Amino acid sequence: MLKINDYDSIQSLPEIFFKNALFYEKKPFLWYKKDHEYKSYSWHFVFSQIRRLSKVLESFNVQDGARVVLLSENRPEWLILDLTIMNCGGITVPIYTSCTEDGIQFIVSDCQPTVVIASQQCLSQVLAVQKTMGEHFKAEIFCIDQSNELGAGLFNGLTPDVSLTSYRGDKPLRREDTACIIYTSGTGGTPKGVMLSHGAIISNLKGCYTLLKPLKFSEERFLSFLPASHAYEHTAGLMFPMSIGAEIFYTNGFESLSQDIQAVQPTIMTAVPRLYQVLKNKIETQARRQSASKQKHFEKTLQLGRKSYEKPGSLNLTERLKNTFICNAVRAKVHQKLGGELKAFISGGAALDYETAMFFHALDVPILQGYGQTESAPVVSCNIPGKVRLETVGQAFPDVEIKIADDGEILVRGELVMQGYWNNQEATTHAIRDGWLYTGDIGTLDSNGYLQITDRKKDIIVTPGGDTLSPYKIASALEQSIIIDQAVVYQHPKESYLFAILSPTQANKNISYTDNIEVLRQQLQEAIDAANSTLPTQERIKRFIIATEPFSIDNGLMTPTLKLRREHIRKHYQKQLHAL
Repeated sequence: MLKINDYDSIQSLPEIFFKNALFYEKKPFLWYKKDHEYKSYSWHFVFSQIRRLSKVLESFNVQDGARVVLLSENRPEWLILDLTIMNCGGITVPIYTSCTEDGIQFIVSDCQPTVVIASQQCLSQVLAVQKTMGEHFKAEIFCIDQSNELGAGLFNGLTPDVSLTSYRGDKPLRREDTACIIYTSGTGGTPKGVMLSHGAIISNLKGCYTLLKPLKFSEERFLSFLPASHAYEHTAGLMFPMSIGAEIFYTNGFESLSQDIQAVQPTIMTAVPRLYQVLKNKIETQARRQSASKQKHFEKTLQLGRKSYEKPGSLNLTERLKNTFICNAVRAKVHQKLGGELKAFISGGAALDYETAMFFHALDVPILQGYGQTESAPVVSCNIPGKVRLETVGQAFPDVEIKIADDGEILVRGELVMQGYWNNQEATTHAIRDGWLYTGDIGTLDSNGYLQITDRKKDIIVTPGGDTLSPYKIASALEQSIIIDQAVVYQHPKESYLFAILSPTQANKNISYTDNIEVLRQQLQEAIDAANSTLPTQERIKRFIIATEPFSIDNGLMTPTLKLRREHIRKHYQKQLHAL
């Protein structure tokens, strides 16, 4: 396992792997599911695969900055190929499996890859794009799985038993070399290719190490859930575990996540707020099904956990005894439902609402909220175990500078900042000025260096009276109702009042949209009235639209990392908006 000082001397991501492979050798590294059971690839096996595949890709001119598109679901081969591409001196260009054919075509046209590698389930999309582009599609196509009519198989056949030596890689890489081009998922507008250097990501790994060092690393187990194509998962969920010699377990998707948590018993898990909100709802639903006395103990645990955080030292003797004995028994049961070995949840990719953060904190489940974006490799700051401030995204990583511009925008400087947007100098010049990354996010920085995000600059609502409002804060207030699963808040373009588009919780799926729409509407109005009572007059919701289906990746209303596409949602419900 690397030490903190090693992150400053390491030159590339493949070098991290090769150093650790020499140390861990036959120990399990990557775990995958086969016939409902987890099987593992050892460090030695992965080492052998990278050596073999590097020769294959080099024979197709993958070297010296050549781009290689990687389109696959999460699996061990994804990371193996990512390291192989970089080991050859190439640049990995990951694409989400949920990407449309138009999206794939845009990325291929923009980055002009030498090779496109896809899993079997994604090859038909690649073939369709190849047919559409005709002679402009110049890349060689490879299939991760066995050979077929759509592409040559990369992983068919046996892997030779390559002996472990002090191998450093095929190409002498430097920290300033580009490691990957990650296209933004696009909550609005055309995706941009973010160029990240090896040094930018390694700088992030050093920050992750510093952040989690209080957890006392031993034999860590990470559960990989988010798409590997996302910068957050790529750095925090794959490269960081690799750097500390951890084992990485791949889930088969959201549907099997609860079972996978029990099977894997992860020690550290990185995910987006949406997952924690879903887990919170599940735990609350299970608690409501318990006996009256158990429900009372659960509610008391949340109450005392909140009080001890918000008013330190305020618990009286009776409350301290309950908090120690009865409440800790409740917390222990929750821990077992989360696998029993969890040291911390890491939350990033979007804003984690205070109530969800408080819920887990009260149950003694450490949840460390951080902040970043693809353009910063991606983590800028994060809370540290034992020093958590739930309303913030923590303090800056080592070697990272943060400052707040006059208009409240968060600016970031350091090795973590991207090299720029591929083929887009205009956007690069706008985003990076005098070495500072202009994030587009609004926030505050207190005297102790804790950063608080208040809004996205482009989404701020300005009322006719000159007030600036946060649609995310208001939506969070609405989502505290058990009947509201998702909420998006806008200002009416003509009337200037605030309205919301609401997706009811699945717990209310027994209410038919056609037969009982008025019952549902009345329940939602009551939930809005309750939220409005906690909000200032200018932040209150006047009218609302009921979503006809949940916002999801499948209907294009969420990004692959479960962030709401606000403009897509607004356009989707344009007719209902006019009807208001």
